[in-house]
Amino acid sequence: MAFHTYDTEREVAATPLRSNVSTQPNGPIRTTFEVVVTLAQGTPRETTLKASLAGWVFVPQLMAEEGAASLWYLGIPGATYRGLSYFDRQVEGYPADAFSIARFLARHGIGLVVVDTLGTGESEIEANGELITRFVTAEANAQVLSQIRERLLAGMLVPELDAVPEDALFLGGFGHSMGAFQLTQLALLLQERGTALDAAIFAGWGHSMPDYSRVGIDAKGLIAVLTEQNGYSLIPRPLMRLVFYGPQPSVPAKLIEVDERDATVFPKGLMGEGLIPGIVAQEAGQVQCPVLTVLASYDFFPSAQQQGIFYRSTRLFTAFTQAHAAHCNFEDSRHEYWRAIVGWTRMVAALRYPFHLLPCEERP
Repeated sequence: MAFHTYDTEREVAATPLRSNVSTQPNGPIRTTFEVVVTLAQGTPRETTLKASLAGWVFVPQLMAEEGAASLWYLGIPGATYRGLSYFDRQVEGYPADAFSIARFLARHGIGLVVVDTLGTGESEIEANGELITRFVTAEANAQVLSQIRERLLAGMLVPELDAVPEDALFLGGFGHSMGAFQLTQLALLLQERGTALDAAIFAGWGHSMPDYSRVGIDAKGLIAVLTEQNGYSLIPRPLMRLVFYGPQPSVPAKLIEVDERDATVFPKGLMGEGLIPGIVAQEAGQVQCPVLTVLASYDFFPSAQQQGIFYRSTRLFTAFTQAHAAHCNFEDSRHEYWRAIVGWTRMVAALRYPFHLLPCEERP
């Protein structure tokens, strides 16, 4: 597969101005974000293209009170994952919210907009994936966040959601694995433009050398497989099964089956960069917003706490280790992980908006 194709005019004409409402209770609402990106900037191959990023909105399920802060995150998935695959994992025979962090956050008053990374899933672009780098996705996601902010302030993100006062909007970023890698570059870009994130959650990502042997990964073999591919990389998921679900998986076999079936390609430019240890460590050191680092007990990096040395400019660093879990976080202890994000977000929001109410009760 050399590249994804995207018919800009056809797709734009077919995209409604308002989002399409999901038929699932408390389910995601489909939307799109039109962006413009420049590939191979500063080289003879430089080209500027339009693209449409697919997004899904999970609306907070708490009744909004006058004067309350409105809590939102942009969710960026990692390699082989689409937005819904990680943030709203659906498994036949289980309730819709069983493995969905997005629905959990929404029930606790935190909105989430998840996207398919540029060049993956429904976020297609007519470009060679080798030209899609962290700088390209940072620009695309910065435009997405700008549009999310504008739509929230105008009451136009989803139907029946009131406009959010500008002084009450809390808007952060939440990335998993190579989504967290992308978020690092994005956080710095937004900070430089004066529109810094209110918070950043980095799950399954670190800036030190990954301990591949600890999680049973043949790093040289994996890199060799990826090197042979062109444009877009497809990681052989059996190679990742050990680190994704652990040596003795406690997640349902059906989850692993659907998870691997839904695996998607990933731009080779991003993949190549993400495999370089510490490639965004310098950027991490400049991020000033509050940072939460989450690692599973069985993950590429052995210590979430040790990652704190890289975030030397942040106003607040918090580390959380998910016990009895592997890289993809789907084990029974996921509820502790989810609750940690809710609690941390409320704390940071209280510091950001000390005179605003915060959601604290689930809607019946």
